[in-house]
Amino acid sequence: MKKILLGFLVIGCSIFGSEGTITVVGEEIVVTASRSEEKVKEIPTSVTVITREEIERSGAERVIEALRGMPGLDIVETGVLGGIASCFLRGAKSEHTLVMIDGVEVNDPISAGRGFNFAHLPLAGVERIEIVRGPQGILYGSDAIGGVINIITKKGEKPSFSSSAKGGQYNTYQERAEIGGRAGLLDYAFSVSRQDSGGISKAAEGTETDGYHATTILGNLGFSPSQQVRAGISAYYNKADFDIDDGASDDDPNYTSKSESLAIKGGLEATPTLWLKEKVDLSLHKVRREYEDGTDTIEPLNSSSSWCEGKNTKVTWQQNLSREIEPLDIGLVSGIEYEKEEGKSYYHSESEWGPWTDEFKKKKETNTGYYLQGELKGENLAFWAGLRLDDHSRFGQKTTYKVSSLWVTEKTKIRANYATGFKAPSLYQLHSSYGDPNLKPDESIGYEIGIEQEIGERMLLGLTCFQNEFKNMIDFDHSSWKYKNIGQAETGGVEILFHIRPTSDLKVKVNYTYTQTEDKDTGKELLRRPKQKAAFTLGYSLKNTHINLDCIYVGERKDIGYTILSPYTLVNLNTSYNLTDWLSLFLGVENIFGTEYEEVKGYSTFGRFFYAGTKIDFPKSKKAKVKLERPKQTESEKPKQTVVVKEERAGIWKEPGTYQLITTVNKGRELEVLERSEEYYKVRLSDGRVGWIYSFFVQ
Repeated sequence: MKKILLGFLVIGCSIFGSEGTITVVGEEIVVTASRSEEKVKEIPTSVTVITREEIERSGAERVIEALRGMPGLDIVETGVLGGIASCFLRGAKSEHTLVMIDGVEVNDPISAGRGFNFAHLPLAGVERIEIVRGPQGILYGSDAIGGVINIITKKGEKPSFSSSAKGGQYNTYQERAEIGGRAGLLDYAFSVSRQDSGGISKAAEGTETDGYHATTILGNLGFSPSQQVRAGISAYYNKADFDIDDGASDDDPNYTSKSESLAIKGGLEATPTLWLKEKVDLSLHKVRREYEDGTDTIEPLNSSSSWCEGKNTKVTWQQNLSREIEPLDIGLVSGIEYEKEEGKSYYHSESEWGPWTDEFKKKKETNTGYYLQGELKGENLAFWAGLRLDDHSRFGQKTTYKVSSLWVTEKTKIRANYATGFKAPSLYQLHSSYGDPNLKPDESIGYEIGIEQEIGERMLLGLTCFQNEFKNMIDFDHSSWKYKNIGQAETGGVEILFHIRPTSDLKVKVNYTYTQTEDKDTGKELLRRPKQKAAFTLGYSLKNTHINLDCIYVGERKDIGYTILSPYTLVNLNTSYNLTDWLSLFLGVENIFGTEYEEVKGYSTFGRFFYAGTKIDFPKSKKAKVKLERPKQTESEKPKQTVVVKEERAGIWKEPGTYQLITTVNKGRELEVLERSEEYYKVRLSDGRVGWIYSFFVQ
């Protein structure tokens, strides 16, 4: 494994070593990688951002569909629409990925491994998705040793309203509506979506259809009495009713399931000084699942009924400090988290062997985490170092750390990371009839090195080599029918990306991932992780027409019983046409060539799938209530007007009347003026960023 990683590093150096100095693409602002707002090009972590524009152009309806083509990420689903949908980041277990909605952890506390099921999560109301690959336990603790996926929903800005309706094969229909805006000191954004489908059989050899029905509501409400303070509340609610089958390959005409999930967060953010930002959050995630399987003609003597409930509560207090001490920018993120998870479940069955009941009575565990991460940024070189201490109610204290470095010029970015991590045992692994209360956490070490380089103004190349080592992993021991710390594994590989924009209307993205995995106990590959995966996306816009073509290749992989699943290629097409400024029509087809494939042995997938729909969108109602006038021109034609900061330190804000601080500047800093009002100046920084500064801070 390590020889392979070294080989890719040599290849990477030969590919990029002769290139000149060019600009790194990475102007997107992300919050997940460092728990603070930073540009992608200014952080050392492997991050992919799926924007709202990309979501709209793809025609995808569920988060899982948007994730499929991402580098270093593999998706498997045990039957479409309602089957368990799991994500593997860089070959790690699915439960090694932490999933959040607006920063709220939504991993299922009562599932066997405390993973997340993506099956019921739609894209309605989602502004962007941030995927952070590699160990992130320093800032997020347990569950994040493979990486973090943060689904960030829309916030209220300019008044807007949109709605859409979509219909497709298998009696599949989706509707959604979204509204957002500002009213005085309040900002708001709400969305509701509904999906119904007659479905197909989840069992690959089945004939009866398995229907699916789900409703999702998202909401964000904020109150900003000043630029320095914002209080907010966000909520996510999903309810799904669907049919399932009796495992792989076997039909079951009356096996049904219900799922209900609620995630809610209340928070307060304050910037008492220009160099300090404080944040307090209280979040709650609840989930309930039910399963009913009555007698039928196939199993006239067998029936079962079960349910499970889980709840996770978390309180976080975080401080972000930033100071500019020439020639360095110094940053510090510190915080304390208290988390309590609870769960219970019940199972009862009847068969020719008599009744059987298994009850998991309510159990709980708590964890307190203390984290600290510092950063030093110079003109081209930056360093990060972080330390975390977790105190778990069951296994005691665990310390993890991470170090990172970054070298960046105008057009080149080279980064490196080394981190340790751990994964706490789940409630089920500790307290169920198959559990062991003496279990210790999984442990991991992960490291990577990567480079991104832009050629000219329209082309980007990138390469990342990664390695992960897992030990003490909790696996099910079939000899004792108990969970034990018996697993060891390694994963490693390379991620390559290529982006090009030949014209302003045409955009092409290509990525390729090679992942090698090994179960150190058996010497065999880990299940359901392909060695090779590639994705190609082409987006083209011409006046009122938009075309998006996606192609995904997934290579050969092993499954249970070490059967081999064949490689497959999927091609999807989505087109839209704007009839007016506010009305558009769209048409698409998924799996154009009707490829037959399996993501999990014995479970079915859709063949060719046609759909069509319409969308109403009113993005502009009112302009921001800031009276602007252009700076007066001097005698020269279109001159640049500048101002100089007169205070010791002043803040640059994203917009007037908002709480979002972009950066701070020192006394004597010259700023280019773009627009001005009586109270604010709109200015451009030397690095191209644009923001607002109070007029009394400059002269």
